[in-house]
Amino acid sequence: MSLLGWLFGRRRKAPKDNTPQIVELGERKPIHSFETTLSGIDLENPDGSMRQDIIARTTVGTETILVAQMGALKLAAVFVAETGEQLGYLPREVSTKIIREAKGHDYGTRVAAIGEPDPETGVRDVTLAIDVFEKG
Repeated sequence: MSLLGWLFGRRRKAPKDNTPQIVELGERKPIHSFETTLSGIDLENPDGSMRQDIIARTTVGTETILVAQMGALKLAAVFVAETGEQLGYLPREVSTKIIREAKGHDYGTRVAAIGEPDPETGVRDVTLAIDVFEKG
């Protein structure tokens, strides 16, 4: 940092609005669809809520939103569309592909399956269905 920058401080740009935009899919048909199991489902969210508690009250078919987390992890976080509560993350290889290709496609995501609690840990797995559409 330069002396002038240190003395007078740099003007910080206003943070970019990264609020996810919901795109109405209408009658479009997906070019392809796939399913993946979420990771990070046994963690606590920054607001103190437990993801497993959120998963326990989530139903199959619930719409979700993908949000790129561009920090050190560079993962796509998965949030319940209706409440904004985070369920977990897409696996790294799926996140990388979607983040790289996001500008050319729209994605529709929903909970495809919720597993029974593991007898030892109590953790429920979540499978997400992802539909890929041409950009609308």
